[in-house]
Amino acid sequence: RLVELLGHPSPIVQTPALRTVGNIVTGDDLQTQIVINCGALPCLLRLLNSHKKSIRKEACWTLSNITAGSAEQVAAVEGAGIMPQLINMMIIEEYEIKKEAVYAICNACCSGGDEDVCTLARIGATAPLCDLLTIDEPSLIIVCLEGIEALLQVGERVHGAALNLHARLVDDVGGCEQIEALQLHENATIYQVQPAFLVAPYAFPPHVSRSFSPSPSASLPSRKPRDCSSSSLRTRRKRMRS
Repeated sequence: RLVELLGHPSPIVQTPALRTVGNIVTGDDLQTQIVINCGALPCLLRLLNSHKKSIRKEACWTLSNITAGSAEQVAAVEGAGIMPQLINMMIIEEYEIKKEAVYAICNACCSGGDEDVCTLARIGATAPLCDLLTIDEPSLIIVCLEGIEALLQVGERVHGAALNLHARLVDDVGGCEQIEALQLHENATIYQVQPAFLVAPYAFPPHVSRSFSPSPSASLPSRKPRDCSSSSLRTRRKRMRS
């Protein structure tokens, strides 16, 4: 019944129904799957186009918790045609909604199967993730870095170290320079996280220096590259409402 109410024409009805569905998908994968099985995804896609900002934000938040689920649940979101809209929202929406869309896409990068992650790269997720590395919110920069790293890991597995097409996409949109610039970031967590990109064997294009060196002022600890074959390193972010 709650999913049916997501399609009600009145925002006064949509809003509490959406908030309740959103609360359910903060639970485990079984609870999330029940919501998907009830046909929530097409309703959420429609709500992403709501004229009410609060509903668009709530729909993005709900989807971010669905994409933090299993690979099959990420595939269901992809199959419902939702990803292109979320990517577009990362670009055009105001910040509070953009932020929720970022979590939804990055969770999909970190939880999705290789095919779906490759689809995200192909339909344009890379550019907005790299563009958002310049924002003023450190926590969101870290989320973007994790999403980009997941794209790179999948690219290496799928295309091989010699031709990582996802690394080329990162370079094409200026992401290499933006990642390198984070070595000078004032936030310690950021400049300690991002060198994993710089030492991992992601086969960036030949003209991109693979000898990035941390800024002397950063005093970075040595870090081993992450094991790209381990899916347990992918962050899954079920989040309560902010």
